[in-house]
Amino acid sequence: MERSAKRLIAGLLATTVLTGPALAQQAPQPRDLLFVGAKDALVTYDLATGTEVARVPQSADTTDLAVTADGLVLANHRGGATGNGIIAVDARTGQEIKRFPASTIGGVRPVHAYLTPALGGRQFFISVTDGNAGATARGAEAIDSALTAIDVTPGSPTRLQVVGEVRKGNGHAKLAFSPASGRFTASNIADCDEVLGVYEINGQGRMTRITAIDATQLGFDGSSREKTCDATGREGVRLSPHGATTAPVNGRHFHNLNGTGQFVWVDADLAEPRIGVISTRGGSGGANMTAHLSGRVVYGAQFTPREGGQGARAGSTCQIGQIAVLDPVASVIAAQVPVKLDGPDCTRSLAGTDEALVRPAFSALSGDGRTLFVTLGTMGGATPQQAREARSRKLVMFDVSDPANPRQLPSLDIGASNGHRDYAITGDGRFLLVPSNRDQSVAVVDMIERRVARTIRVAEEPNRVASFGSAGPSKPHGPVPPVHTN
Repeated sequence: MERSAKRLIAGLLATTVLTGPALAQQAPQPRDLLFVGAKDALVTYDLATGTEVARVPQSADTTDLAVTADGLVLANHRGGATGNGIIAVDARTGQEIKRFPASTIGGVRPVHAYLTPALGGRQFFISVTDGNAGATARGAEAIDSALTAIDVTPGSPTRLQVVGEVRKGNGHAKLAFSPASGRFTASNIADCDEVLGVYEINGQGRMTRITAIDATQLGFDGSSREKTCDATGREGVRLSPHGATTAPVNGRHFHNLNGTGQFVWVDADLAEPRIGVISTRGGSGGANMTAHLSGRVVYGAQFTPREGGQGARAGSTCQIGQIAVLDPVASVIAAQVPVKLDGPDCTRSLAGTDEALVRPAFSALSGDGRTLFVTLGTMGGATPQQAREARSRKLVMFDVSDPANPRQLPSLDIGASNGHRDYAITGDGRFLLVPSNRDQSVAVVDMIERRVARTIRVAEEPNRVASFGSAGPSKPHGPVPPVHTN
C-alpha cells in the first residue's frame, strides 16, 4: 500500500483501548469525507476507502460547494423543478439539514459560492446567481443576477437564514475579498456598465454596492471597435472578466479579463477605490487566479498563446496556454510561462486529436508553497460535436520554489474530463482532489510528493468536490490566507 494512502487510513485502523480519565479526554476524530456534486445527487464518500456514506438527491448538477470549519456543507445547485437552490448538509454524516432558494429577489442560476472572512466573529456564505444576461435590456440594471448572504455562524439565531441580498451586474461572476474588511469585488462577464463592482458586507450580512467600475474606466472609451466594450462581441470586444484572487501581501484584488488578456487590479478598501489595467502579450481566456503564499506573486492561467492560435496568440507545438506571473505590489507582468500539455519537453502536435481543445482550468498551490497544480478543462470547438468529444486527461504541475519563476514539471495522468474541471484541497494542504466527469472518478493527488495517491470511483458526471475531516474543511473560496513568512 502506498505511503500516502496509509496516512489517509491510519486513524481509522487504530484500536487503542482507553479507560478512566484518558477515555474522558479522548475527543472523537472525524473520518475524512469527500463530497461530490454529481449529475443528480450530492454524494458523500469515505476518502480513505472510497465507500459511499450518504446520498442527497437533487434535481440537477452541483455548481459549487463550500464547507465551514464547524462542519457544514453548502451546495449551490440549479435546474429542474426544484433547482436554483442551496442544500445544507452535515459534513460529518453527509445527511441533509435544509434546502432553500438561492435568492429571495429573483436571482436565478446559482453558480459560484464563497465564504467571507470573519467579520466581527461572524461568517457568511455568499451564493452568486448569474441570471440570464439576455433577459436584461442593454444598459439596464440586471433583473435576475444577485448576491445572497446566508449566515453560517455557529450558535447564531439567524444561522442558515438569508440575511442580506443585493443586485449585481449581468452574467457569470467571481469574487475577491479583502483580508480584514467587508469589502469585496465581483466581476460580471456580460456587462459593460459594471465590469467589476465593489461591494461591502457588514457584520450582520447586509450588502451594499460601493461603486461600479465600467468599461470606460478600463480604457474602453468607444473610440474604435477595439476600444468598444460589447458583451455580445458583435459591435466591439468582450471584456468577459472571469477569474479573481486577492494578494495577501497588500490586499489588492486581481481580476482576469478573458476577452482581452488583461488583468485589472483594484485597491478596494480605499474610500474611492483605485484601479489599474495590466496587459499581457498574446494572453486571453482564463477562469482562475491564485496568489502565492509568499505574497510575492499572483498567477493567472490563460488559454493562449496556444498551438493553432493566430497572430500574437499563436503558441508552440503542444502548448495549451500560459501562466501569467504578476507582481502584486508593482502591478506588472513579471513573466509569461508557456503551459505544455504533457510537460516541458512535449513536442507532439495536438491538432486533429481529442486533446486539441484542452485549456487550463483552475490552479491550486500546495500547502508547502512549492508546487502549482493546474487542472485542465476543454474549450468550445468549431462544432458542438467537436466540443462534446474533447477530452482532457492530464494534470499540469509547476515547481514554484522560486515563486516568480515557475518551472514546468512532467504532467500527471488522471481520468478523462470534458468542459470545466474543478478541484479541492484538503484542509491540511496535502491532497488535491480532482474530478473526471467522463470517467466517474476523483483523483487524490499527493501535492507534496507530486503523484496520484489513489483514484476513487464516484457517481455519474462528478462536477464539484470538497472535503471535511481530521484536518478540517477543504480550503474555502473567499477568505484570504496570511502571507507565508517561513
